[in-house]
Amino acid sequence: MEQSQKDALEKAFRYLTYRDRTRGEMTAYLAKKGYSEEVIADTLQRLTSLGYIDDRRFVRQWIAWRRRGNGYHRLRQDLLAKGVERRIVDEEMADLSPQDEQEYAIARDLAQKRMLRYQGDAPEATARKLAAYLARRGFAFGIISQVVRELMGGPLA
Repeated sequence: MEQSQKDALEKAFRYLTYRDRTRGEMTAYLAKKGYSEEVIADTLQRLTSLGYIDDRRFVRQWIAWRRRGNGYHRLRQDLLAKGVERRIVDEEMADLSPQDEQEYAIARDLAQKRMLRYQGDAPEATARKLAAYLARRGFAFGIISQVVRELMGGPLA
């Protein structure tokens, strides 16, 4: 193994000590460190064969870790931004739905906690702030309007 390949592998292992990484994250990291495409490809192949890089495992872990505070759309965007292939994201998120009961329950819990910050605000302002908060967290409009309507006792303005 040539020296730059060995250096790249050592840097990659150090980068993996903090948390799992996607192929896209590792590629960007090694490119930023100035390694050639050939060295990066060899390093990724080695890490993958050793089981250190596995985008499917990363997606499952990310969803398990981030699901409680984020909606379907936010999770999907975060994974794509981390360089996971769209096909892998779609396959691993196939059993999740942006409109299911679990998504509703997560959004409702988040909104209930967030409402405490808006005590004393006008109801319309509270509804607007809750809707914006849930939208930023990646929930679908149908879920947002249902949650706000239930918590505020009226239609979403």
